Amino acid sequence: APGRAQGARPHATRSAGAGVGRRAMDEADRAAIAAALAEFGEALDTGAGLQVVPQGHCPHLKGAPLLVPATIDKVARCSACGEDEAWICGACSAVLCSRYKNKHMAAHAEEVGHAVGLSMSDLSFWCFQCDAYLDVYKISELQPLYSAAHEAQVAL
Repeated sequence: APGRAQGARPHATRSAGAGVGRRAMDEADRAAIAAALAEFGEALDTGAGLQVVPQGHCPHLKGAPLLVPATIDKVARCSACGEDEAWICGACSAVLCSRYKNKHMAAHAEEVGHAVGLSMSDLSFWCFQCDAYLDVYKISELQPLYSAAHEAQVAL
C-alpha cells in the first residue's frame, strides 16, 4: 500500500494524531517516528483516528473515594430498562445504561448531579461534568470501586 514501509503488515500501524493536551507533530517528528517504526516493519498511519487520553484529575471527586456497593453483579443490567451495557454511579451505586443505549446514566448524572460513573463493559470511568474519561491509575478516589468491579468481573 502507498505510504507503508516495505514488508510492513497491514495491521501494524501507529497513529500520528496530536491527542488531547499534546502539540501537533511537525515534519521532523513525523520523519523520526516513521524511521523508528520502519525499523520494526511498521508504518506511520497519519490518517488514524483520535487518541483518547484520560484525565489525571477530576475536580468533581472532591477528594473522597467513590461509593463501593456491597455487591457488584458482573452481568449487571440497567435498573430502568434492562439493557446490558450497564454503568455504576460512583455516588449512589445506581446501575443504569450507557449513553450509547438508552442514556439512563447520563440522565441520572444530569438530574441528580452525580458526576462520575464506571462502565461495567470496559471498567472505564467517565465524568459527566468534565465530559471526559478519568485515569484510574492516577486518581486514587477511583481505585476502590475499580478494584471491586474488576474482582466481580473475574469471579467464577
